[in-house]
Amino acid sequence: MNFILELLRREQGRQQKELEFSQLPYQQRVAQLKEQKLPLFFYKYHSLHSHNPNKPQEKWEHASDYLINSRFYLSRPANFNDPFDMRAYFTDSVPKEKKRYFLDQLLKIRTPQLTEKDRVLEVKKLLDNPEKLRTIHKLTLDEAVDSFGVSCLSTAPCNILMWSHYANHHRGIAFQFNFAIDIFSFKWLQPVSYSNDFPGIEYFERRDNKYSIALLTKHHGWEYEKEWRIVKPNGAGTYQDFNSKILTGVILGCRIDRKDEDKIRTMIEQRKEQGLSSVKLYKLRQHESRYKLVIKHVE
Repeated sequence: MNFILELLRREQGRQQKELEFSQLPYQQRVAQLKEQKLPLFFYKYHSLHSHNPNKPQEKWEHASDYLINSRFYLSRPANFNDPFDMRAYFTDSVPKEKKRYFLDQLLKIRTPQLTEKDRVLEVKKLLDNPEKLRTIHKLTLDEAVDSFGVSCLSTAPCNILMWSHYANHHRGIAFQFNFAIDIFSFKWLQPVSYSNDFPGIEYFERRDNKYSIALLTKHHGWEYEKEWRIVKPNGAGTYQDFNSKILTGVILGCRIDRKDEDKIRTMIEQRKEQGLSSVKLYKLRQHESRYKLVIKHVE
């Protein structure tokens, strides 16, 4: 496991390591990321207009979260667009005695009104009924996964499909974040793996955040997204604060409406008035002879 990513996954020893890394000169931090084959920049694609008639300003509010309030919004996974997202299968390789103990402890928590004798009988029923056990597995997975808060990032700022899918057909924006400035603003960040098979989870194994693998594995067809995810336990619908300095740029889509561009420029001015670090403004244009987007710095 890459030691920087391992740090972002746990609390133990984090404060000391955070201090050590933050005290390094910037170029040394960049060199460490390069040495561990980690990206320097992450990008957050963002549509500026909501499809929810009950929350017409929702997307602008989230834009303000990034630009002014310096915080990631952590979505509920149930709102994702891929029906194969959050999928996994359960492996069954532990001894029966361990299964019996695991189910007994689970029933203690979920049905505390049961007596010890009743729990023993209920555990036996479950172990003798694989179909019912599979149903419990699925319900547990759905419940666990939907409790995570997720923010999706990418290392690809000029992907034509992603601008179409996640930035309102190139009318939206993308935020640029510099990983080296403060890696601990990206707590819980991990790369997405791509596969043709669902990840396997051992249901009867006690391990912290074992269900997060379902949110960190996607079908190979999505590999072009080069996706990374902040996957925070019990964080659905909440926010994760970040150091305002890590936001270093805003990229305007090549078809952005002039009114929306002006509104983004106003928000950048508001950011300056609050004494926050400056961000560079970029705009995409279509290449004249290739299927390619080109980034240009604008004033």
